[in-house]
Amino acid sequence: MQDPLIGQQLDEYRLDELLGRGGMARVYTATDIHLGRKVAIKVIDAPYRADVEYGDRFRREARAIAQLEHPHVVRLYRYGEVDELFYIAMQYVEGADLADLMHEAKQKGALLPLEQVRNVIAQVCQALDYVHSKGVIHRDIKPSNILINQEGNAILTDFGLAMLTTTQTQGQVFGSPHYIAPEQAISSASAVPQSDLYGVGVMLYELVTGKLPFEADNALSIALMHASEAPRPPRQIQPSLSPALESVILRALAKEPHKRFASGAALMEAFDHALAEPMDITAVGALTEGKRPLPPLPAAVVMEEPQVAAPPVLPAKTRSRRRGRVWAWLLLLLLAIGGGGWLYMTDAAVRNWADGTLMQVGLLPQPTPTPTNTPTLAPTAVPTAPPTATTTPTPTSEPTAVAVLPTIAPSATAEPTQTPTTAATATAEPSLTPTTAPSATPSATPTPTATPLVVEIRPLDQMPMVLIPSGTFNMGSEAAENEQPIHPVTLNAFYLDQFEVSVGQYAQFLNESVGVNQYASGCGGALCLKTQFEGADSVMTTNATGHIGLGETENYPVNHIRWHGAMAYCAWVGGRLPTEAEWEYAARGPEGRTYPWGETLPDETLALFGQTDGRYQTTMQPVDAFPAGRTPLDIYNLAGGVSEWVADSYSADFYATAPAQNPLNTAVTGEYLLRGGAWNSPPELLRASGRLPLPQYADDAGAGFRCATDATTN
Repeated sequence: MQDPLIGQQLDEYRLDELLGRGGMARVYTATDIHLGRKVAIKVIDAPYRADVEYGDRFRREARAIAQLEHPHVVRLYRYGEVDELFYIAMQYVEGADLADLMHEAKQKGALLPLEQVRNVIAQVCQALDYVHSKGVIHRDIKPSNILINQEGNAILTDFGLAMLTTTQTQGQVFGSPHYIAPEQAISSASAVPQSDLYGVGVMLYELVTGKLPFEADNALSIALMHASEAPRPPRQIQPSLSPALESVILRALAKEPHKRFASGAALMEAFDHALAEPMDITAVGALTEGKRPLPPLPAAVVMEEPQVAAPPVLPAKTRSRRRGRVWAWLLLLLLAIGGGGWLYMTDAAVRNWADGTLMQVGLLPQPTPTPTNTPTLAPTAVPTAPPTATTTPTPTSEPTAVAVLPTIAPSATAEPTQTPTTAATATAEPSLTPTTAPSATPSATPTPTATPLVVEIRPLDQMPMVLIPSGTFNMGSEAAENEQPIHPVTLNAFYLDQFEVSVGQYAQFLNESVGVNQYASGCGGALCLKTQFEGADSVMTTNATGHIGLGETENYPVNHIRWHGAMAYCAWVGGRLPTEAEWEYAARGPEGRTYPWGETLPDETLALFGQTDGRYQTTMQPVDAFPAGRTPLDIYNLAGGVSEWVADSYSADFYATAPAQNPLNTAVTGEYLLRGGAWNSPPELLRASGRLPLPQYADDAGAGFRCATDATTN
């Protein structure tokens, strides 16, 4: 049947041809009878024209596009209303959408050429950075909303679900389930700029593997998988991918927005860096010769994909009836609770109740202890550590100076060694309440160097602290914009914890200083831990006696710590957080090492990083692991393990104005800095000069810390 709008005129636009329809609108080619140019016209479909919500959404799309003028963003010509019919007149793009190009390549058993993938993703990232700078969040990033014109340039289109952050016009609709960010799947109003970058990550995953990260037989299951499950590592699908590129993709797909790239530019910087590494994707396709025109398509509504110009979904993995029943039961439980998925994801009590109910009906297995990965103390696996005391030191009110030790610079192939003492009293590993500290197995004695290692034991938590002598170094690097300019810094001597603060030590602090089963009142009025800390990404929980570590994790570095919690702990033990300059100096030394151990690129012998397909409990290692990655002054895990809070707030221009001696940024910016990269970080974050700003109340599964204290002079 002939479309009744074909041939009609809406103001100066004559509708010529129906190009497609989606959840709420139709798209036509039209002619501007005054200017004689071809345009795309989008109108609300007949069933929705009287619906106020759809009308508001349509106007929101027009307002979103109207303020945008960018070569990779579709242009708006006019928004109008004729006989109660709303329409948007937009730029007509001669070409095809990215979904079509991907589908055509798949039919040939190929993928799009990597160079083309790079160009498309770069242009989409440029468009998103511009859009976000104007206070607009797209909320529906997917291949069918990326048009490729005849010159091969990408045009971002379809702002039907756009959120205007400046007017708090958020809406409650959802994007397409295969590309939706976890926070948006839980609540559409929770979308942030990094939600759009998550969609870019899904597209990138699909472009280089030919598969989507999550597939299921219904939209709800797909959305919940985005919110709760780790994607299959891309290299398991496409082994020729480089580990660096896989790391970029998995970071873009991080569950928590602040763990993704901060901007499209940052994503592309990491992407281009990864492309410089060896990579051989042999599946190559090409643009089709007969490119059919495709204007902006309507956004999916309430988790439904549009049916026009969408590529066929690859066969989904067979899902068992048991798993389907789990989802069904969980959905019913969420409906009974009220608040739905948001409560399940954010409230541990609700989550535990729901999981317990599923266990009772036999749809979830009863929990079993998770095996821990604690290395056996053997000569080839045990790190060099301060000598184990023959007797436990008696805590005193002041730190006990226990050793002046010759040091040996570590290397990736060096055997771990027991460092001999030259004082009567020996140093000790942290006494990790309630577990025993690791001990070292003696081997060959190293040849002393000229630099002495001075260690003191902190009485309250038995942490060894290493003296960092005063000195001058060049802070910063050319590797990232926020690490510039490189500038000389002079520091007084200070002590720095030899190890990251452990689960056992932080549990002792909570129980003795904050209170048993409490953590909301002891950290400057802020939570000491993540809200509902006893969650999926931590190893700390509570029992009748207070906070404890799960399983054999007392000697793991504590994670999910907020900046205020780190500050409070260090104050409790009589210290403070290190300044940003102190931390970098300890990691780089006066010679300016790229990594704490030297110039060797990170690998599995030097640090724990890149574990984005696992979880903290199953991937973390003890605080004294990775002896080959320690600094020449025997400080462990300044790279990897957990990222470490420093005392400074973050200002992008601080390096340009910082004082040359003992700098500390005390400006009130609401953001503080993490240093060193974590167990789930890409390798580029392990550089000793790298800086990661986060909000002071951020919940980060990789956030931990160590403490510092001033060195007193006699």
